[in-house]
Amino acid sequence: MPNMFHMGEYAAFVWPAYGLTAIVLIGLFIISLRSLRQRQWVFAELKESMEETKTARQQPPAANDEPGNEWPDDDGPNSNGPGNSPKASS
Repeated sequence: MPNMFHMGEYAAFVWPAYGLTAIVLIGLFIISLRSLRQRQWVFAELKESMEETKTARQQPPAANDEPGNEWPDDDGPNSNGPGNSPKASS
């Protein structure tokens, strides 16, 4: 077993390679964790913003509004009520 760690004349190349690989892998792990936490924070902020926008858009209907009565009953000259439908010019 000690001969496996000694590696003879190649130890000067192998052990620094192992060390550098370990440092790079640990660095990548730390960077990934930081990126994950930042993305989770941004996601939470966006989710909160969407919920605030959603609740702001939901307004209770006025007392005189009835379902199915979304359009005003205006038959003025600019409306497309009965007798005022736009026609193509011939």
